[in-house]
Amino acid sequence: ATQAESAVEKAIAYYGQALAQVPDTMNDEGRAQLYAELASAQLYAADQEATKASLDQALALAPDNATVISTYANYLYGFEGFDAVNTYLTEKLDAMDAESEEYAALSQQLAYYQLMDSYTRALEDSTTESGTEEAGTEGDAVDEDSVSEDAATEEETDATAITDNAETSAVEDEAEGE
Repeated sequence: ATQAESAVEKAIAYYGQALAQVPDTMNDEGRAQLYAELASAQLYAADQEATKASLDQALALAPDNATVISTYANYLYGFEGFDAVNTYLTEKLDAMDAESEEYAALSQQLAYYQLMDSYTRALEDSTTESGTEEAGTEGDAVDEDSVSEDAATEEETDATAITDNAETSAVEDEAEGE
């Protein structure tokens, strides 16, 4: 298992244990938060059935909790698509105080999904258009080695940028500490 998979497995186990040991004094909001956190880890593991079961528990305990709503929106987007999450968040936002922090956070999340949907549609359209144009050409085989080399170069560039950012942050932190 990769390091990320191992971390997800640990998170799922941790939240499962926490829920099993919840004191009777914990309120529904607290329990719902734990179920939402468990669902987030299960969602990351792409376990649709377990994620839905945890979210059902969270929603039953605190259907208006912003964390629960946000996590359920992530589930909907991941497993049911944009239309489902758009409908759900729009209904939730319509019922909320537009001046609240929760409203701001959830409307930001909806805007993100709208942007992603627009991007995905544009990408699909451009792929369809380029596929149509190239459909009549023959002998244009893709050089898989050059594609792999390009991907490796992109990954190296991303890793270098992350390292550079981390080093810059460390230097800035040291400068602030002086």
